[in-house]
Amino acid sequence: DNWMVRSLVGKADNTGTPLTRQDLDVAIEIIRRKCVVGLMNDMEETIHRFNSYFSFRESGEQKNDKTKSPKCKEYITSGSNTNSHPPLEEGSETWKLLEQKNAADVILYREAENIFKEQNSLIPH
Repeated sequence: DNWMVRSLVGKADNTGTPLTRQDLDVAIEIIRRKCVVGLMNDMEETIHRFNSYFSFRESGEQKNDKTKSPKCKEYITSGSNTNSHPPLEEGSETWKLLEQKNAADVILYREAENIFKEQNSLIPH
């Protein structure tokens, strides 16, 4: 039940208490102010932003770090860092049930997609 929103607002152990609109708004602001958003469906841009924001060098090194990361980038962008689940048809009964049960997390994700777009102008390329 809305695990991400609950985690962000400190209500992860209190699943019996309904979330409020204020809880959702706080979670959105935490993402906006405290996170560099990355999206699995735009992994190339995500990696580029993380490299830029966290001062990773294109060679794969971070300041004074001799560890190379091309294999890590390849691993992440190849989709091998995902779990396989049976496909859900959008609009199906199961889809609707999950969407209803996790409505706040769905809204948070959509806002995170918007924040990802906003951050394009904030993080130098």
